Amino acid sequence: MTSPWQDFVKQAQDLYPAFSNEQLIKVVLKSKGATTFKPAYSNKFIHDLKSMVTGWQTFLQDAREIDPEFSNDKTVAKILSANGIPWYADFEITQGLDALKQWHSEKLNKNTPWNYPCPICGAATKRDSKFDYMYRRECNGLGWKCSVTGYSHFHQAAWAPLKSRMVGTNQDYENKRHRMVLEGSQREVAMELEEVYG
Repeated sequence: MTSPWQDFVKQAQDLYPAFSNEQLIKVVLKSKGATTFKPAYSNKFIHDLKSMVTGWQTFLQDAREIDPEFSNDKTVAKILSANGIPWYADFEITQGLDALKQWHSEKLNKNTPWNYPCPICGAATKRDSKFDYMYRRECNGLGWKCSVTGYSHFHQAAWAPLKSRMVGTNQDYENKRHRMVLEGSQREVAMELEEVYG
């Protein structure tokens, strides 16, 4: 003879294979406000689990349109969890899709070979995601670092299209801005060296 809990778990597992993990069932119920299992509320609990599974399956359909890898719901769950989104509970759909889009974008960036010469001096550059989208026009919004001057040429190239609109022809301001960019780049290089060499 089985217990009411075992009967309930069997019903839950028929709904969704991931419920083979009884701990997950408890977590979902807890996210719906149920701290303990009461057999009298089995039907309500099953309804809660059904609504969670239905919402999750609908979300997965949208996810699959972003990347074929998202046909694996475990992959989607891991990405959401890494972004602090409890996939098994009610969550903001837009926030979840944004996390998946960001993961997809990062995957594409990692798989794209980097061959972008410095527009200032022509030297090779190294991809640096720290400055992604800081200046959206520069290199399609992707950050980089010049192999010769570090970040100063990135800032200089990114600033060039904005300069004429914002600064005009004030040479004193331009000289001051150039010094600030150079000093900032030197600080960044010093911090990187400190991280590498301690």
